[in-house]
Amino acid sequence: MFSVSCLEEAVDNGDNPRIRQLARESWKWGMQAIKASKKFKRDRVEVLRLLGTYSWLIGKHKKALKWWAASIETGERLKMRLDLPRTYFEIGKRLSEPQSPIRNSTASVQRNISIKPRQCSRKWPSNGIWSNWSM
Repeated sequence: MFSVSCLEEAVDNGDNPRIRQLARESWKWGMQAIKASKKFKRDRVEVLRLLGTYSWLIGKHKKALKWWAASIETGERLKMRLDLPRTYFEIGKRLSEPQSPIRNSTASVQRNISIKPRQCSRKWPSNGIWSNWSM
């Protein structure tokens, strides 16, 4: 799923022809990785997180939240202690972007990810991206 990081670089540079090519390639590899992760469960959390990042980069923000929610649910179910914080970090990184359309929409994030700020503060007590939510 190296193409997702290349896609992110192309989006940052505004390289439209490359964005389209990398978006198609990322989706193709993502679907192949989803099929493979049905057999190899330990990769599933990362694949779902990367598909969320892919969706975010192409502008499908609600779909990205759904992929990330699936990543969180899978990580908790499989007790993937290392991959789960990476998903939370990715969500925080994307929501804190200045151009994020749902940056200050706590209700939207809670509805799509179905996680409340108190759950995050119980799991990770440090003052992170979740600290600015009104509890």
